[in-house]
Amino acid sequence: MGHELDDLEDLFENAPCGYISAGPDGRITKANLTFAKWLGRDRGEFVGRRFQDFLNIAGKIYYETHFAPLMRMQGFFNEVALDLVRADGTLLPVLVNAVERRDDTGKLRLIRITIFQRVRPPPLRARVA
Repeated sequence: MGHELDDLEDLFENAPCGYISAGPDGRITKANLTFAKWLGRDRGEFVGRRFQDFLNIAGKIYYETHFAPLMRMQGFFNEVALDLVRADGTLLPVLVNAVERRDDTGKLRLIRITIFQRVRPPPLRARVA
């Protein structure tokens, strides 16, 4: 059983995507190593902060006007394109999925968020005929 738990912990920490768990108040309770490495931060920097704290300005506005209401209405969202701000100030384009987990009475227990790196297409260039 101990080996299986080690495997699950390794899967969480070193997954090919970022994982975040947040409490009902939206404050991050746990972030995996992959996410921390992508943003160039220590995992401890995430705990107690909100996911939107790591978005660029446009992403914060989008979060408040679209993302948060959608979560409240349907309890999940898929493939939302956002830009996270790394510790060095550069942007990391990502796709984000999230789902609310509720108890048997319908009370919000936690929010699970997965983050995938998004590859931006190269800029369009004028063709020389």
